[in-house]
Amino acid sequence: MADKYEKFRKLCYSVKGIKQSTPDTCWCAALAWWVKALKGSRPQLDKDQIYWKYSDYAVKNGWNGSNLIAPDQYEKLLNESKWRANVEFKNAGFGPGFIKKKLEKGPIILGYWGPNGGHAVVAVAPSLSHPNKFMVMDPAYGAVRLYGYGKFSSYRKTLFASPK
Repeated sequence: MADKYEKFRKLCYSVKGIKQSTPDTCWCAALAWWVKALKGSRPQLDKDQIYWKYSDYAVKNGWNGSNLIAPDQYEKLLNESKWRANVEFKNAGFGPGFIKKKLEKGPIILGYWGPNGGHAVVAVAPSLSHPNKFMVMDPAYGAVRLYGYGKFSSYRKTLFASPK
């Protein structure tokens, strides 16, 4: 059954997943997959090019001394005009309707942080077969997986980067 998200669901099969290079470079792999999936006039950089270009964001400002990027630094990076992203933060407690609304323009980068670190993924589209679950490209696996919205809404701070 086709719906307004169908063209984005197809990206799960047509754009190969990107696995993060190290345990704390999910932010690079998520951004690399997002620009590859959206194409257009965004820079087509791979995960390693993104890391080397923006490593100062993580190395100088990393979370607990790692290469994991801090929330304000990921926001700063994604707000650069070349990425053509609308970036905002939400506190815990948002529902699946909020994510679905964001997905109407295309895949969104989700960065979520808790007291012990964080992770970045790309939500691609709502699942047709599982209500309130989403098809998500997770760099930890380098593949699309199915996640419930609670995976993101329970964190104290979640970043949303949607296409402009």
